[in-house]
Amino acid sequence: MMRSGAALAMVAGLLASCAGEPPYFGPLGPDHETGYGDTRIAPTLYRVTFRGDDRTPADMVENFLVLHGAQVALQAGYPYFVLVMRNTSATTTFRYTPTGPAGGGVFGWWSTSLSPPFGITGTANPVRRYEAFADIELMTADEGRSDPQALDAHVVLDRAGRAVPPAVPQQ
Repeated sequence: MMRSGAALAMVAGLLASCAGEPPYFGPLGPDHETGYGDTRIAPTLYRVTFRGDDRTPADMVENFLVLHGAQVALQAGYPYFVLVMRNTSATTTFRYTPTGPAGGGVFGWWSTSLSPPFGITGTANPVRRYEAFADIELMTADEGRSDPQALDAHVVLDRAGRAVPPAVPQQ
């Protein structure tokens, strides 16, 4: 049962990292920039994505990506899936907080290429957001049992699904 052990280890981080306010786990959409998405590339090949907010650490983004891969597999009628390839990237912006006579956080977000207005001092704090994507190959039960890299979608959902909050967008 090496595959089940791998799936359990993968979702253990998800369970451990859900302390505190949980991040949004729902579909990407026009009303929110965080969440999951998927695109069918071929009959048994999908690209799944998960984009976190500034409070979602990289390991949680990756765990939510695997969780959504399990959802996609089961919705398509396949009990197993394998991560063919995956990637996680980080985007950093800076939150500028003015100090001094003009003080008070009036100016908000600044990109890495902009400077604060002339004559105003303050602190630029980095804000990092992670996005992960993977191509997943869906597998039948026979294919999945014979592939040591395959993940049992039921095991992933059973272990991680209990720790994931319902899809309620954050305001």
